[in-house]
Amino acid sequence: MVQKNPLKIIEIPVVLNAKTVIEVIGKFNTFLESPDTRVAINFSKMEKAEPGGLTTLLCYLRDLPRIKNNFRGLIIHSNDKDAEEQIARMGFYNMLGVSDDFEWNKEEIELYKELYCFNKTTPDEEVISVNEKIIYSFAKTSNNDNYKKAISWCILELVDNAKIHSHSDECVLFAQKRERGNYTEFCIADRGLGIQKTMGDNDIVSALQRCISPEKGVHSKGMGNGLYFTSELIKRDKSAANSSLTIWSGNAMLTVTSGNEPVTTKTDSYWQGTVVTLTLSNNIQSSIEIIKGSEVELTEELPNFYC
Repeated sequence: MVQKNPLKIIEIPVVLNAKTVIEVIGKFNTFLESPDTRVAINFSKMEKAEPGGLTTLLCYLRDLPRIKNNFRGLIIHSNDKDAEEQIARMGFYNMLGVSDDFEWNKEEIELYKELYCFNKTTPDEEVISVNEKIIYSFAKTSNNDNYKKAISWCILELVDNAKIHSHSDECVLFAQKRERGNYTEFCIADRGLGIQKTMGDNDIVSALQRCISPEKGVHSKGMGNGLYFTSELIKRDKSAANSSLTIWSGNAMLTVTSGNEPVTTKTDSYWQGTVVTLTLSNNIQSSIEIIKGSEVELTEELPNFYC
């Protein structure tokens, strides 16, 4: 009898977000160190997936065959019909080469844009077009100028930062508007150099702190502006609904919440590269223009932006 390869089962939590995905990645990292070559990703208990969790997981899974010899995997779908539909609508299965039965016209969905992968060879025009569609979808119904300008600048800047500085074979981004919570969440993940190597620091904690400091840790002109100004936007926000920024790289995470100073903590698992998750209150009060000291240029895709 031929013995099958051992099977590792990795459980996905009830809520998959920027914080709970850390434990999931830790289990995958253990799988990498084991002789197991087969893995079952068990979504059966999952009831909700947020951009910070699903984007990070997709980025890892797309990289897994490269770093695990003879890798084979299967997916156990969620028992929650709404959660299962949500994952499919986000394009998660399609991005893994797994077919799904989702038949809706995804282009008609306004609350989020599908998961999107790009790399350093992807034409700038394509990446910019995706960014503009996200911005337009989320900003067109808002009456808050601070929110419109913040989302217009932050998304373009964070994506550009990852494309230029991550040195990653691939980046994954996703954005979703949460009507119930009155906020937008955006996440971009890469499997590149990571913050510590990019900054050239001796440890990850100091590297994370320096990448959002006024000096911006620049080794080249302009490097670090995106993370610095975004963190200042969140730190100065006094809106009732909290905005936040998290940066996970290596074995540490930096968190900035509305109206508070940044906090850096060590994580129980390691991330090769960088994950940035931005949660932006639709009622944000701080102004990116005041923080930057210059006007924010809006894209041509938004001709009636202030109407």
